[in-house]
Amino acid sequence: MIRLAFRAAFWLTIVLLVLPSDPDGTSPSVTVMEVLGAVRSAIADLSEFCVRNPELCETGEAVAEALADTTAYGIEQIQDSLARGDGANTLTEGDLAQPWQGPGVDPQTVAAVR
Repeated sequence: MIRLAFRAAFWLTIVLLVLPSDPDGTSPSVTVMEVLGAVRSAIADLSEFCVRNPELCETGEAVAEALADTTAYGIEQIQDSLARGDGANTLTEGDLAQPWQGPGVDPQTVAAVR
């Protein structure tokens, strides 16, 4: 989970560096080296987060595991349902025998089409 946050932060930083700057020049001037230094110190701070807050990291890990288990179970249920063919051909013969009667459709027009 933390790896995903690091990757997202890294790629977001890269995208922000590539975006064009303000043509009027009113935005503050920041060099690439200053940005890299800030990113490096943020990563160093995040790497020590679990040392400072072990209970929070344990709780976060438990939540991530529960979410992964729930997601895996849900995907398994969907795959089983698709493999069994549940949901396919659920209309009965009586359902199929009824003519379409959508809004604004004259029943006599439907009968004439048949």
